[in-house]
This record gives sequence, structure tokens and C-alpha cells, in this order.
Amino acid sequence: MKLSRNFEYLSITILVLISLFLLSSPYLLIGRGVRVVSISGVCEDVLTPGSIITEVAGYQISDEEQFYSLIKKLKGPTTFVINYNPRSCYIPEDKSLNITVTSLRKSALRLGIDLVGGVRYVYEPQETSESILKETLWKLKERKKSWELANTEIRSFDGKIEIVTGKDEEEYLPFLTKKGELEGGFVFNVELENDKGKFDFNEKTYEIERVDDKIEINGITREVNEKFMLDGVEFYVKNVSSNGTFLIGKVFDERDLKLVESRLNPTRLMRQRGGYVFVVYTSLSENASRNFKKLTISQEVNVNPLTGESLLANPLVIFVDGEELMKVPMNGKNKGLEVKELALWSFETNKEEAVRKMVLLSSLIKSGRLPTDLILQKKEPYKVEDGKSLFLIPCSLFLLFSIVSPLSLMKKYKKDSLIVPLLILCSIIIFFGTLSFPALIVLVFVLGLIISFRKEWLSGWLSVLTIFFLFVSMIGILMKRLILGVASIYGLTTFIIYSFISLIIIGLKLRRGEMRKVYESLWKSSLIFAVIFTCLFFIGGSLAEFSTSFLINFMFFTTI
Repeated sequence: MKLSRNFEYLSITILVLISLFLLSSPYLLIGRGVRVVSISGVCEDVLTPGSIITEVAGYQISDEEQFYSLIKKLKGPTTFVINYNPRSCYIPEDKSLNITVTSLRKSALRLGIDLVGGVRYVYEPQETSESILKETLWKLKERKKSWELANTEIRSFDGKIEIVTGKDEEEYLPFLTKKGELEGGFVFNVELENDKGKFDFNEKTYEIERVDDKIEINGITREVNEKFMLDGVEFYVKNVSSNGTFLIGKVFDERDLKLVESRLNPTRLMRQRGGYVFVVYTSLSENASRNFKKLTISQEVNVNPLTGESLLANPLVIFVDGEELMKVPMNGKNKGLEVKELALWSFETNKEEAVRKMVLLSSLIKSGRLPTDLILQKKEPYKVEDGKSLFLIPCSLFLLFSIVSPLSLMKKYKKDSLIVPLLILCSIIIFFGTLSFPALIVLVFVLGLIISFRKEWLSGWLSVLTIFFLFVSMIGILMKRLILGVASIYGLTTFIIYSFISLIIIGLKLRRGEMRKVYESLWKSSLIFAVIFTCLFFIGGSLAEFSTSFLINFMFFTTI
């Protein structure tokens, strides 16, 4: 019995210490640098969204406040350290950087916009019909799911779209609001000699002649970025120079792709020496398969003499809104074949960059391009209305009462009166620790299960069913991005009421020696609450946030 009690105390101590470390780690482990959220105008070709800036004009950057104070003075040639590589750009005297960044060092707890506010963006669709607005809104919400943005709200009003996001998720907004024209094709580098050249495509040779800044194919003049058809495949001219021209033959766009549903997870991230490889498994439409065959049948195949690996001479290039996203080497064995499935993969030295590209690809394939461009009309701080936060006062008072009130019993029951507030306090600390690092819920569940077995609490179908529902909720919690919002406070308050009443009832029954009845009533009530809150969790929205808060504390209370 003593050993069991010691193990219980040790488990609670370990969980509390881990939670305290997780909550304090952002202040102990100093992060350096900022991430670019958005930029327009000056230096937008250098400071791209998602890139990390660690140094500006020789000054090391610690957070966004320091960055903003520095860029006010920047003029002329300016050096940056971007993604740990030095870059430079020129800032004219009459202009300034129009840039939004976010600090790399984040708070351990992600606070909800309904609790602390955030940033409000208002966009006006270029096309304002009701059907276009509905489709745009639906696709934005689908992208929000793909990026797992739990702290972002999207809604429409007066023909406009409002996006309210927390500071921790603001960096994802450019990916959310992209037009999202995803295209993949092969680039043909046509060398010109005396303004003439040729290239092979679909077992045919096409003559090309440069005419000023245009090219002539089959006697028809084509301009830069002009789209045209060759043998049933769409091409366009990327650029023209005196030395050559680049033509891009389109294999597919996002409408020709589907994520491979036969796989449990159509996206995969793997660590390799020196970096990370991500893969997005897709299936191609019939038209895209035919395009692939036509665009590869005349390509050369290069064979590595050391490994024997064969690759097509030209990689598949992926573009998003006309900008190159990545290049995908193609296996030489696929030359001239109508491939049905295609693995889109890339190697990145930075894990965050790999994840960003992987999610961007999969989200655009799922949701498709927006039916219209979104024009930013307004950006402003979003503040929580006073009325919305009034409910926090009674919640806070009850929390204080539930912890302090047992102290008044110290004269009669001495140390016993401290058990209730200490258990509730430990549960709250572990709850905050789990919000900052969801994987902690696994340790809570496992330690609780071990303690329950050691104390022989697990007996009968009631306990087994309760543990089953807690296990299901644990899996769901692991798959969510957790935030501390208004609904979370409601859930925490509900748990405190439940635990406070339960512990009082249990204490009274124990003093009467009704041990068996304690176990029965505990598992009956636990099963009822586990079923109710697990169902609420999978409904989603605020109910999911509410039930998550309750279930994390409930798991600790029930088993430990």
C-alpha cells in the first residue's frame, strides 16, 4: 500500500514538473529571429513569406518589436540574413519596407482570439456575386482545416470576407488567401543560334525562331507568358533572350490531381541526412496522364554510373500562382508512360519549410483554386468586447473559492483539508502543460492506467468502458492543435465543479467506511461524463474546445 501511494505521489510530481518546464521553456530557451508573414513592394523578391530573418544590417534580431524599430531607419543597400544565408536588397529613400513578421519565440500557451484578441483582416473579392462569395468562403474554410488553424475565424459580411486570427497563426494567412493556381509541367530549355533553334516533343521536332522579344513556332508568333496548344498539350513561353528561350509544357493543374485515398495518410514527412523529405501521393486525371506521356516520350534519360539510377533530363516543376515552388526529379522508367499516380516530393534542409510546402500542396489539391482574387481592404487589431469577457469574473472567483475554502477546515481536519485544493491545483497545472504540449496527455493516460491497476480500481465493465472512452478522447486530443480560449475556461470551470463535488462525496463515504460504494459511484459517474464529453469533442467547434478542457482534467482526476 505504501509503495502504491509513493508511486502515485511520484507520478503526480513528474507530471507537474514536466508541465511547469513546458510552460516556462519559451522563457528559458531563447529563440532568435522573426518569420515573414507578408510583404509587398520593396524587397518582396528577397523577403518571401515564410522565410526566417535573423539579422538586419549587422544587428541580430530577437523579436518582432526590435525588427520593426530597426527597419524604420533602413535606406539604400541593406543586408539581411535570411534562412541563415546573407542576402541584400535596395530600399529607395522615398519608400519603406511594407512587411509583417512574427517572433520565432512563442508563448507556451496558445491563447484564443476570443480571450485575448488578435488581428483582423478584411478582404474584398474581385468578383462579388453571391455564388462566388459562398464558394470562396467554403474553400477558405477547407484550407483552414488543412493548415489546422484552431485560432482563426473566417466569415463573410456585406459581400466581403473577414478573417480574424491570433498572432500565433498570422504567418499562415498568405497561404490561406492565395489564389492557389497549382500547375506542374516540364521546362524545355531551347538554345538559340543566330536566333534559331529547335526542341523535341511527342516524337516530333519543332523549329523556333526569335523575333525581337517574341518567338515563332510553326509560323505563328508567340509572346512571353502567352499560352498556346501543341499536339493537344498546353504550352506557354516563360522568357526569351538572345541565347535561348524557355518553354513550359503543362502536365496538370490542381483540378487534375487527387490525393491517393488508398493510403492512410497521403502526405509523409521523413528525416534524412542533412534535411527532410516530404512526399504528397497523388493520382492523375486521364488528360494529365496523356500529357505526361507526350511530354516525356522524347526526353533524354540520364543514368547515374555509380547507383544505376535513371532520371529524365528535365525535372517536373511545380508552380503556385506562377511562382516556382519546387522541382521533382522523375524516374527514367516513366518515360513515355501514361502514369496514373505521381509522388510529388522535395528535399528541404529546414523542417518548417518542408512542412509548409507539403501542407500547401495538399491543401490546394483538396480545396482547389479560389474562384476570385482577394484584395486586402483593411488590417487592424482585433479586441475582445468587454461583454464577452465578463463571464471570466465568476469563473475566476469560483476557482479561487474552490481552492481556498478547504483551508477553513484545517482546524478540524488538519492536513486532510489540503488534499482537495492540491489535487485541483495539480490538475490545472497539468492541464496547462498539456495545452502547450498535447503529447503529455499520453503520459497522463499511461500513468493513470498503471495506478488504477496497482490499486485494483479496474474491475467490471464500467471501468473498462470508461477507460475505452478516455482512450478515444486521448487519440482525438493528440490530433488537435490546442488553444486556451473562452470555451476552455468554461470546460475548466465545469471540471472544477465536478471534481469539487465528487471529492466531497467520496470523502464522506470513506469516513463511513463505504469503500465499495465509492468505487461503484465513481465509475458510474465517470462513464457518464466520459461518454458525454467524448461525443461533444467529436462534434467540433467550441464544443470540442470545451470538452477538451474538461477531458484533460477529467483523465487525471479519474485515474490518478
